[in-house]
Amino acid sequence: MLAEIHCDQSGISTYHNQEDYSNGDSLTTPLGEGFYSPGTINLPKKVRRGLHSVVRVIPEIKFRAHIYADSEKAKGRRSAGRSKEFLPEGGVIWNSHIDTATLNKLCEIPIAQVQPGLREVCTLDWREKCSGFPCTLTTESLAGSGTGVVVGMSEQYGVLVATPYHVARESIERHERTEGTGKIKPVPAPDITVGIDTTGPNQAGGYTYTEEVTLLANASEKSWQNGQDWALLAIPEAYAPYVKPAILNSKRVSVDDTLWAAGFPYKTIRKSAHKKGYENASNELRISVGRTVTGDPYSEKAIAPTDIVNTMDAVNGNSGSPVFNRKGEVIGMVRNGHCPKGKGEINLRIARYCGVTLITPIEPLIRFIKE
Repeated sequence: MLAEIHCDQSGISTYHNQEDYSNGDSLTTPLGEGFYSPGTINLPKKVRRGLHSVVRVIPEIKFRAHIYADSEKAKGRRSAGRSKEFLPEGGVIWNSHIDTATLNKLCEIPIAQVQPGLREVCTLDWREKCSGFPCTLTTESLAGSGTGVVVGMSEQYGVLVATPYHVARESIERHERTEGTGKIKPVPAPDITVGIDTTGPNQAGGYTYTEEVTLLANASEKSWQNGQDWALLAIPEAYAPYVKPAILNSKRVSVDDTLWAAGFPYKTIRKSAHKKGYENASNELRISVGRTVTGDPYSEKAIAPTDIVNTMDAVNGNSGSPVFNRKGEVIGMVRNGHCPKGKGEINLRIARYCGVTLITPIEPLIRFIKE
């Protein structure tokens, strides 16, 4: 039977072990809040080697903001539901309806500068560009990225990359594959760009980007909502020399297991960052670490039966972060960070650490990778 979370009053646990670290020194690793640059913490050698499997996965999304002077008109349009447009050349435009008063209020808060979606709308300069209302403006592309992990090589398809369904959602919906695929069905993924580090993990400016992305297989939308959050992509074989496929392990982890996640948290503005010993996230490769627990101290209903629950940190951009065990094996991908109900989700964990992260096990992908 699994145990519950054990933390001190700060919400941080620690794990001490001098075995298997890269420089042989003993290490007290914070478990819980924090995004650490790989060079600032000691990692197990096998986890450090696993960083060569981590890639960026960038959905091409813009917002068409329909701005109203009348809040009731904006509300009426929103009640019809959100709509999206698939661009023939690739990329998606989401339609958003908002009134000037709400826009002013949202854009005055500091978090508007770092929350993807809100950030783009708040930088539209609508006061200068709108001579009357309703006024329609289109944002720049969504900032930041998701994360993916290289899980194999294929003579037929090239480099195989796993990422969450919700990161690849635009291409999945473009091809009407929301029912999922029972086998490999390759189709172009023009709504996704993949970034490969060609100079070594965490080298600034060292990423090469490709739009030659293929969607091979994916879970169903229903499975995604129930925790089976995955899609399998492919990029050209030419990028194989720059990555190393992860070793996968489908065995269920145990309570108190220490796990590491590597991904690209977009940005955070946490006042506690320096005090806790880490720097705020800045859209570069970062490591978070936590201990596996059972249950969720906030809401059991938010957890899927298959989820692995861990005290590691996660924010925008961590979706798809491979989660490593001490042997450097990938046991799953970050699905979502989970916040207490009632405090609002607008910050999406940007301004505060929420306690637990939900992880999709890697097991559902293995049969597709073997194929």
